[in-house]
Amino acid sequence: MKITINEKEYGLVWGLAAIDRYCTLVDMEVEPAFDLVFKGSGIKQSVALAKFVSCAIESYSLLNHSDADVSYEQILSEFDTQGISLIQAILSDFLQSRL
Repeated sequence: MKITINEKEYGLVWGLAAIDRYCTLVDMEVEPAFDLVFKGSGIKQSVALAKFVSCAIESYSLLNHSDADVSYEQILSEFDTQGISLIQAILSDFLQSRL
């Protein structure tokens, strides 16, 4: 999946590296870290998902030798701009990934 943030396109790679980065970033084990993303709600869920997306962008960047110059704050801003449809597309893409 690719998403557009500030008119620049970024790829997402869901995989063990992105999951590990995200768990390290939020300093949690996998299950409680995913609970924030999939069972949380409101701002807490959006912040967690933005952090997870930033990790998936970083994984894509490293695998494809591209820039990952986007912060989770910019991702949150894009969530505000594009709304729930972007969030649902991201969650759906993750759930349909190979993991």
